[in-house]
Amino acid sequence: MDNPSDYDKSYFWSYLYVFTLTMPNAVTTYHTFGQEARDNANSFALFERSMARDVAIVMMTIHQAVAFGLFAGPLFHMWEKLLGIHDRPFLLRAVSRLPLEGFMILIAVAFPFFGAINAILGAFTTSFGTYIIPCLGYNMAF
Repeated sequence: MDNPSDYDKSYFWSYLYVFTLTMPNAVTTYHTFGQEARDNANSFALFERSMARDVAIVMMTIHQAVAFGLFAGPLFHMWEKLLGIHDRPFLLRAVSRLPLEGFMILIAVAFPFFGAINAILGAFTTSFGTYIIPCLGYNMAF
């Protein structure tokens, strides 16, 4: 996806995927469990064990991987531009992304966001990570 005109298509399909997976789950969970879901950070813990619950957990894991790729893509482009390898073969670029991914994992593990902390940080960082960082990354890379 080195052609900038392809970003429109990828963002459209990614957001469509995320909304069709996340919104039905959130609406039915909060409708069914109400007060219990408000105080439990992991809504899957509210469901009884079943094949449908296990499939939902797998689908949410896939959703997280797609969202990571969507949000980290501009950062990867900036990183490759910084290293000067943005026009090299994909294998070299993929290997060069590992330190950046390691740093992101370190930050994710170092700050376990639960409860009120998650709500506050999510409120402040979601729009920044969704709208501002990808635009800056795109503008700096191209």
